[in-house]
Amino acid sequence: MISAFGVMFFGDRMAAFTNMRRAAAPDARMALICWRSLAENLWMEVPMTAAAQHLPPQPKPVPNAPGMFAFADRDHVTEVVTTAGWAPPRFEKLDMDLDIAAGRGLKEAVVQSTQIGA
Repeated sequence: MISAFGVMFFGDRMAAFTNMRRAAAPDARMALICWRSLAENLWMEVPMTAAAQHLPPQPKPVPNAPGMFAFADRDHVTEVVTTAGWAPPRFEKLDMDLDIAAGRGLKEAVVQSTQIGA
């Protein structure tokens, strides 16, 4: 099973991962790509910090709530997948340049920044 930036949006993660475990072959493997913490994603943290000074105070995020950074906490991910019947996960950081405008320049990057994420 493979998920690229999807599982962190599940409303009921435990039910979803349990269902996937039940549907998978006994020796099935699962690979997930999820965002790490906001502090480790400068492409989002920098504009959010800049915009925050011009916005009313925002509510504090609910830890592990569905959303981009729901799987940023390794302990939470481990608890979810092992409770659902999967083997304990192995974590690997994947650092790479992110061009959210897909080569279309700064103007498109600004547009994309206002349409995705926080």
